[in-house]
Amino acid sequence: MKKSNAKRLAAVLAAITMCGGMACTTALTAMAKAPAESGSIVPWNIAITKTSCYLERVSSSQVSGYATCLVPSTSNYTTGITVELQQLNGSWKTIKTWTATGDTSVSLEKTYFVLPDYSYRFKVTNKAYYSNGSLIESIVKYSTVV
Repeated sequence: MKKSNAKRLAAVLAAITMCGGMACTTALTAMAKAPAESGSIVPWNIAITKTSCYLERVSSSQVSGYATCLVPSTSNYTTGITVELQQLNGSWKTIKTWTATGDTSVSLEKTYFVLPDYSYRFKVTNKAYYSNGSLIESIVKYSTVV
């Protein structure tokens, strides 16, 4: 393995280790892979540069969380997110959905009343669109379960 690839791999592993905690945060622009057949560096993502989502239980009957998505400010991209509050009741079922769009960044912060005896999570679909409205990229992330 070349020295530059080893450094890149070490940086990616460090980022994964740091993000393995409470929120599903990713800095995607630094992530790259080298295909075996070409030897060139190819980005993992086309347009989305950062996503984050977090959910916490405020009380036994209330959860609160946020989600964000960013695209480069120097691009012709816009962004959108769909946030689904899901309840574990045998399987994950969506009980509430919110959507938002923005130019280069979008975020949603929501608090919702829930039943105390169930587990909950956010399912966040992060989207990037080209200036003509066509979807370029879609990435799904999940918050921790509360």
